[in-house]
Amino acid sequence: KQPWQVALELLQSVRRQVVELDANSYTTGIRVCTDSKKWERSACLLQDMQSSGFSTDLFSHNAQVNAYEKCAEWRMAHAILEKLQRSELRPDVVTCNSVISACEKAKEWEMGLETFMLMGQWSLDQDDMTYNSLISACGISNQKKWDLSIHLMALLSIVGLAATDITHNAVITALERAKRWRHALVGLRDMWAARLPPDEVSYSSVISSCASAWMPCRADVWQAALSLL
Repeated sequence: KQPWQVALELLQSVRRQVVELDANSYTTGIRVCTDSKKWERSACLLQDMQSSGFSTDLFSHNAQVNAYEKCAEWRMAHAILEKLQRSELRPDVVTCNSVISACEKAKEWEMGLETFMLMGQWSLDQDDMTYNSLISACGISNQKKWDLSIHLMALLSIVGLAATDITHNAVITALERAKRWRHALVGLRDMWAARLPPDEVSYSSVISSCASAWMPCRADVWQAALSLL
């Protein structure tokens, strides 16, 4: 049996034995379902938790947002964000990061950017996970917002955060998708300058961007790609 199935059976067994459940039991069940990407099950547990008279806290809501994030259910994740806004609870960095990550997986960069802006309005400190998810969302979106990805990475140093290899790779991937091979090469050099050795993702993205821009008369393009091999 899967862990989420065991967790649900335990909760049902406790109910049958008329043993009093507490909020932690429900939250733990939600997290187990989340890890197994069973967001429908975790949503039922959250609803059952509320109908049983328990006061749902930010931890339980964050666990459910995380379940939606893992399955790219960005609308559901954003719905909980709006629900928290209307309640006495207030979203925190974990809530917003999960929503932005859900938007990244669903290629919904605009909603991710909106959540990013809301964090500023709520005086929530964005961290590297916030930026990395949003940069990736912009890069993999169908609109290829590579310029916004570069702008977001530039903001990192302004707010006192350091770009990681994940950040650089997200930007280089955005440039690859936009066929901006020169910018991708600069991004690779930036990684070396930051003492972040490029990895397989870095090199393959840059080579792919050069290949997509290749033309028989463009010797500089294929020479740049060959120099990376």
